[in-house]
Amino acid sequence: SSDVCSSDLETLYKQCRVVLEGKESGCIMVNHWALNTKDQMVSDTTYLTALLEASPYPLCLFTFDGHLITCNRAARQVFGKTIWLQSDIFGLGHRERLGLNLDELSTMGGSFRIERSERRSAYESMMDALAEPNSSYVTDLPIKKKNHSGAQVTWYCRVLAQRHDDPVTGQPIMMVSHQDVTALRKVEGELGRIQMKEATNKGLMTQIGRASCRERV
Repeated sequence: SSDVCSSDLETLYKQCRVVLEGKESGCIMVNHWALNTKDQMVSDTTYLTALLEASPYPLCLFTFDGHLITCNRAARQVFGKTIWLQSDIFGLGHRERLGLNLDELSTMGGSFRIERSERRSAYESMMDALAEPNSSYVTDLPIKKKNHSGAQVTWYCRVLAQRHDDPVTGQPIMMVSHQDVTALRKVEGELGRIQMKEATNKGLMTQIGRASCRERV
């Protein structure tokens, strides 16, 4: 614009080939980038990256076809350096993942069996829930992982997924966070058993009281 000095702009030049009315010709594409805008974007990106890395919870950003964009240190400690949305985040096995990737499905021949499971149902429910802009989805999943001794253990993972738009491309992306709620689920299970025991005892006492009343009559 006219109120921006040339010293405040970064100018990029790139050779291009264009076709006009069926004829190809060469040209130079000139792109002006306001430095104050660029500096603000760099500052915002640095700030968000710092927040991402500092979070104690595993955080991952994925494209909607399941490819990892970036993740923080906590996620790398839990899942390793290579993270896949379906197999790592949701713990899906090979049979559970069959049919989710349409490109893979088109290359498969013959018949195959899809394993329906709680994890696959949760994954499909998440993708349905994130169909709308600014939507979110949360669920608790039992995921099997090997501990430090190599033994396989089951831990409950709370998956929170939120849909966002990529600030550069405008394409939808999902941010997925994890929280280990194994201890919480154990406490909830114990409270449930206590409540069930109290309800059972109350029901038994009621039946005993009614039986005593009938005997007196």
